[in-house]
Parts: sequence; structure tokens; C-alpha cells
Amino acid sequence: MKTLIEKAGIDTKKTKKIAQFIDFLLVKNSELNLISRKLEVNTILLEHIYDCLAGFNYFKGYKSITDLGSGGGFPGLLLGIVFSESTIHLVEKSPKKAKYLYDAVNHLKLTNVTVNNGLVNEFIVKTDVITCRGFKPINEIIDMTQLYFNSDVTYILFKGRVETINEELGLTAKKYSIHSEIFKIADQMPEKERNIVILKKS
Repeated sequence: MKTLIEKAGIDTKKTKKIAQFIDFLLVKNSELNLISRKLEVNTILLEHIYDCLAGFNYFKGYKSITDLGSGGGFPGLLLGIVFSESTIHLVEKSPKKAKYLYDAVNHLKLTNVTVNNGLVNEFIVKTDVITCRGFKPINEIIDMTQLYFNSDVTYILFKGRVETINEELGLTAKKYSIHSEIFKIADQMPEKERNIVILKKS
């Protein structure tokens, strides 16, 4: 984890805030079961924190990012910490999880992060990037964000196996004209293949 943070160029202040986020998440997870109470700290660090940070190089240079189905704050809250000069919008339909996200934003003093409680298609905000992790298949993501798609937004999606990604892209291409690239991330989890998909309207 330390090596990854160093490679990403995350400064000491942001590193401390990531640690604060982890502490806050652990407390709230025991109450709300945000990412499963059964997970040990090391598993959370590797499968959630590390997984998100490993893909963050692809977010550099964007002024605004919208995270769909933010849940426990992955990747949205971490994006808010690391990219403090960017505007981060979190969209979460569960009132319980949205309340947790509000509390986390206030606790971490993330003035660049806003929380939207409701369905994805209920919110249209100005954004450069759409992202999500463990949310929906690619074709469904575009279905519910067509206004963003038609505005030439960039999609940076956290995904699993390449075979599954290619199946989803095949279904998406039947309905939409797309350009996509796949990049492998998170080499420290060989048993859980992880990839970033970058997708735009062709």
C-alpha cells in the first residue's frame, strides 16, 4: 500500500486523510454493513483501497468526476481525497448509504465532494468523467446515462475479468457507437483479475 501511494504521488496530508477515511469506514461498517462485516482490515485495504488507488492514474487532468452507486465510498470518496482540486459528485440510491456518505464527507472535510441521494437518471450534473465500481454491466450504465454519453463524456470503469468485459462491450456495441480501451490494474491480487475500461462515444 505504501509503495502504491508513493507511486501515485499522494502527499502526506492526503495519505493521512485516507487513513482517517479507513478508520471512519471501519466504525460505520460495523454499524451499517456497507462492505460486509466479515471482511478483515487487510482485506479491505487490498480489495477496496488498493484496488481503487491502482486505477487512479487514469483520472488525472479531469476537472469533474461523477461516481455512480458510490456505496461505501469506492471510488468516490477516495477520488475526493486524492483529487482535491477536482469536483466529485457521488450518486447513491440507498438513503442509508447516502447518509453515511454525507457523514463521511463532513468528517473528512471534503469540500469538493457532493452527495446525491436518488436514482442515477434523476441527476444530471456537469461532469467530465463517469465512473463506477461493482455497479452495472456497461450497456446498462450507458442506458441510464445517455445524456452524459451524448455529451461526449469519458467513462472510466472499474471492472473484473477481460472475458466478461468483452462480452459487455459486445452487447454495448450493438446499440451504441463506442471506442474502448482496457488496462490491467491491481497486480497484487492475481486471484482477482481487475481492469479499468475507458470508453467514449465513437
